[in-house]
Amino acid sequence: MDYLSELNISIDYGAEYWTPYYNKDTDNSILTEEKLAQYDLVLLQNPILPFSPLEMNNIKDYFDTGGNVLFLGTRYQDLCSENLNELFNHLQLGLQINEENIDYTTWLGIGFQTNTGSVTSLNSSVIFDEVDKFAWSYGNTFTTLGNIDSIASIDDRTVVAAYDESSPGKGKFVAFGDLHWLTNSFTESNYQQDHTNLLTNLMEYFFGQEDISIKLALNSEWTSNPQINFSVYVKDQITDIPINSSILNSNLTLTVENDGYLKTIVLNSVSDGIALNYTYSLPKSSDKPYVITVNLTLGSEIFSKTTKILYYDINKMPQINSLTMTSPVYRDGSPLIIEAQLDQANYEVTAYMSLYSFGVDYYDPFYLFTHPLYNSRKTQNKTFNNFDTSSPTCSDSYTPTMNDPAGFAISYIVPKNTTSNYYNPFSKRHKSSILNDPPEFDEFNSTFSIDDSVEITFDQSLGYMYQATQGDTINFRVDTYDSVFYEDQDSTNMRVFVNFFICTIAQFGGDNYIIPIFPSVFPLTELSYQSGSDIHQGTYIIPYNVQYSTISGIKSISTETDFDQFTYEGYLAVLWITVIDSDGGTNVFLILLDIQPGPVPIDLIFALIIAIIIIVSVLIVLMIVLRKMKKSRKKVSTEAPDEYYQPYTPQEYKPYQPSGDQDTTTPIYQRSLGFCPYCGYKLGTLKNFCQNCGKQLQFED
Repeated sequence: MDYLSELNISIDYGAEYWTPYYNKDTDNSILTEEKLAQYDLVLLQNPILPFSPLEMNNIKDYFDTGGNVLFLGTRYQDLCSENLNELFNHLQLGLQINEENIDYTTWLGIGFQTNTGSVTSLNSSVIFDEVDKFAWSYGNTFTTLGNIDSIASIDDRTVVAAYDESSPGKGKFVAFGDLHWLTNSFTESNYQQDHTNLLTNLMEYFFGQEDISIKLALNSEWTSNPQINFSVYVKDQITDIPINSSILNSNLTLTVENDGYLKTIVLNSVSDGIALNYTYSLPKSSDKPYVITVNLTLGSEIFSKTTKILYYDINKMPQINSLTMTSPVYRDGSPLIIEAQLDQANYEVTAYMSLYSFGVDYYDPFYLFTHPLYNSRKTQNKTFNNFDTSSPTCSDSYTPTMNDPAGFAISYIVPKNTTSNYYNPFSKRHKSSILNDPPEFDEFNSTFSIDDSVEITFDQSLGYMYQATQGDTINFRVDTYDSVFYEDQDSTNMRVFVNFFICTIAQFGGDNYIIPIFPSVFPLTELSYQSGSDIHQGTYIIPYNVQYSTISGIKSISTETDFDQFTYEGYLAVLWITVIDSDGGTNVFLILLDIQPGPVPIDLIFALIIAIIIIVSVLIVLMIVLRKMKKSRKKVSTEAPDEYYQPYTPQEYKPYQPSGDQDTTTPIYQRSLGFCPYCGYKLGTLKNFCQNCGKQLQFED
């Protein structure tokens, strides 16, 4: 992240989306002690693979000697929560991941929409200094015991915890139940300043205000070559200026030690802030890493940096030539076989597997009209150590059951040479699909009716378009079942949604495809499960309007359709019925409708009547007020505003005589008089009474 670079914090982007040509299956390693020693902070971002006992011990050693850990969670179903809780116990944190989520996503029937909520109940003056809130989309909650503190919560449920042990030299630990504030939501306008302050506070919490920064760069944390190039970079953090080379040459030392071996290495600085040594060679290979320590002495203060490197004998290191797994596999009793091809026999081999919870539909690999949704089952972790290693090709197997989620089986192995005590840290990963058979509609027992008309079975509706009217109520009785006997035994854990779409017909390769036009707000309903009959039942009311996003903003469009069944031109409506099983598998059934304009809704009629009554009442009140104002005016006005007053010369009144072409059918009081004959007030548009003196101006013709 650019912002971390501004804080002078470097990030190791050794991951799939950051390193060119990175292969997530082969370019990875387990968390060895020499790898962890490269970092001041280790980020555990929603881990989906179980940590081995070796890794747990390495993380504990790293944490106990000053290493910092930041944990970012997500839905508990997507985590190896049991393995993570074991790790937290091993670190003696007093922290546990609950099987509970706080989730702000909205189900849309055919998928879900991720929304953002705010965490505002904050309880840490250090981490949440000048932070009013941070974003939360979905994630797990925690239970805190012992020395760890709950520092943020939602509805009294802990979502952030922090551990800062007072023991000298021990690291710090912070856990967030949702990762989105630091990823997708970090730059959202409503949160950006809060998130920036939160990230700044976290870095200061983990690292403090270091006056001097020391970075020790090595070729790698593992090597089979004794030649080591040391590069040390030193900078004054306060002035942001590299340390003078003369100071480095006299006050900077580097030592290398391993199992009784201790050597001080001379570093040479020819440029400020940089000291080098490219001539040193490690004495011998070892199964234990070499510890490299850099010390800079400035007056009475000593600033240190420690890292590790493993110099191994390539002839003693186990080599993994290949790793394969059965794929795909069903939960019908079929075994999932893990097979490894090693460079020689008689290694000790252990495999670690995550049965990762994910919705997988086996029948639709492109997810055109069905796609995986949340899997309600939680991720499981397994360990296998029954490999027959009498030959270089060894294998073990596991048979997935219905207690395991559909999704993916992701595995890695750790082979160990027990003679030399070497294990291979570069463990390949392999992925296999655990398939979920989709749910089905019983089309003969599933029915719908339009406004209490005759019930129509789903089977009867195939290939037909039905007429409906805006505001009609569609009644549903939907019978679903799993397509195989060994998965969902009934519909208890299934959900059925009814969506409404305006659609067009598109032709591809001579075939016609229904293309839904997705609205900005999805008008949908979820049917209720009836345990007695094992069906889903409910109603759907055809909307009058649907909202769509346009270039000029949100617009409400009528649902009336005009579809030509012969030319396939125009629009049609579709009731899109989706069933979702407990493993996130889906199936859909479509009912085609031609929507006619409906009567004005009763609630709209009431609204119009109320509006008319209000308008009429206001007019009546205004008329009464005007009459009272007219009666209160003086009969004769001797003065009038200059712009209205015109001199009046009294003269004998003569009856009005119409000209020959004058319309004599118009009453005289509707014709223009010009001025009031009593006070001279300019009338403009003629009224029944003079606006100035109040005299009646209606005369008999």
